[in-house]
Amino acid sequence: MNMSSTGGAYPNVSPEELAEVRRYAMEIAWSSEDDVFVVSFPDAPGVMTHSSTREEAASMGEDAIITWLTALHDAGRPVPPPMVDARRTTASSPPAYDATHIRQIRRHLNVSQQVFADYLTVSRGTVRSWEQGLRRPDGAALRLLSIAEKHPDILVAETTPRTLTRRFTA
Repeated sequence: MNMSSTGGAYPNVSPEELAEVRRYAMEIAWSSEDDVFVVSFPDAPGVMTHSSTREEAASMGEDAIITWLTALHDAGRPVPPPMVDARRTTASSPPAYDATHIRQIRRHLNVSQQVFADYLTVSRGTVRSWEQGLRRPDGAALRLLSIAEKHPDILVAETTPRTLTRRFTA
């Protein structure tokens, strides 16, 4: 890490470095056995510290993760990225799809309503209702339609063609 002076609580850590440090989740738990707050980092196994107050434990935790990252940078070792979880990211909402748009997606895939329904794990009647404008997709169906539009290969790759057998009557 760059050891430029920026003032504040960490005079040797740049604002960018501090932002990197704060991407790592810090867990603070009370240890009745040790009568202290124990700090750990799920993305940095072995990096731990403790203190008698939660506030001091949080401050010491930040110091510990700064020291860990600095040591990795100084040694030229790779820095493992922090895990992505719901507290640090949000999924964008899928767009709303009208009847014409849904029909265009299906036709682009060059499949029947039944096959499209199978791709999306909905009924053929549901696809027909969407394409006629009688119903609008919601929830997981919106996300699947978005995938079908942007990454159709994902849906197609998860299916296998059926072998048709005909019955002949004498």
